[in-house]
Amino acid sequence: MAKISTLFDSKRGLGKNVSGSLTSKEAIVAAGLDFQVEKRANYFKKTVGSTEVMEKGLKFQSVRTDTQDSLGVVGPIWQPHQNRQAFADMDEIVGRKEAIYETAGSLAGGARIWLLAKVKGLITLRGDDTVEKYLLLSNSHDGSTAIKLATTTIRPVCGNTLNLAIKEAESMGEVFSVRHTKNAQKKINKAMDFLGIAQKQFADFGELAERLTQVKVNTKKFDDFLDNMGFDVEAEGGKAMGIVDGLKNAFTSSPGSNLASAKGTAWGVLNAVTFYADHERATAMRKDSGFTSEAEARLNSSWFGSGDALKRKALKIVTETFAN
Repeated sequence: MAKISTLFDSKRGLGKNVSGSLTSKEAIVAAGLDFQVEKRANYFKKTVGSTEVMEKGLKFQSVRTDTQDSLGVVGPIWQPHQNRQAFADMDEIVGRKEAIYETAGSLAGGARIWLLAKVKGLITLRGDDTVEKYLLLSNSHDGSTAIKLATTTIRPVCGNTLNLAIKEAESMGEVFSVRHTKNAQKKINKAMDFLGIAQKQFADFGELAERLTQVKVNTKKFDDFLDNMGFDVEAEGGKAMGIVDGLKNAFTSSPGSNLASAKGTAWGVLNAVTFYADHERATAMRKDSGFTSEAEARLNSSWFGSGDALKRKALKIVTETFAN
């Protein structure tokens, strides 16, 4: 089955194929993300007597040194973590051929960058339905988030993405290492520990997905699911009605909805929400967001914002409603 355009493909300008890269350094260079970031003090004009002077403020700017563009306002204790530094530990997994670098890109002019590494193996469901396994690394230069590494699944037939929650990763700080150790063996052990956690997460999700493919969902059950999601048409009017209509259409007509695994099943319900969030949901672009296109704003929402929250909520409700 052909793989359709995903959220981050080159046609949308949201990433570059870096699958030939053997290290994160090579991937970053290939994707045009090999820039440095500096923290620079803000200054403001102040009149002292009859003289106007420049005085240092309490806030700072995060600045790309190659373009001199400001990426955001940061506080006094914030320090930049360069892209190579942030992603270097992932090389331990890729170097052992447990994953390959595939796509990398940036949002809002480099305020946030990301790197996808495809993990070996597939989640295979009944019929002709597969789910690919990825590690998603992200790093921000605007003070919005820490360096993060999360498990992400992608359903090739429709390009749906779903970030999986890993409690163990949260206890590890959601990163490999911000303070890089000189002890190589410790770095290897930490990378392998995280890969073990990730593989368990993928296995658990695969088992859940397979159970969902066995649960039949009729119109009444799907309407009950939408009620549990909290879309109040009476209170919210046209906005909620538009979402409900979009989800109903995705449940019956989105790519992959006709497969045996998804047609009229709880797996199809989950994928209706993920497809809607990733590809159909209206995404507002604030003037101060720094995004250059709606596609950028949508990707940010789907991985890091309200779209991700919507998909996580759907996963929780689908699991509680149909898989227990």
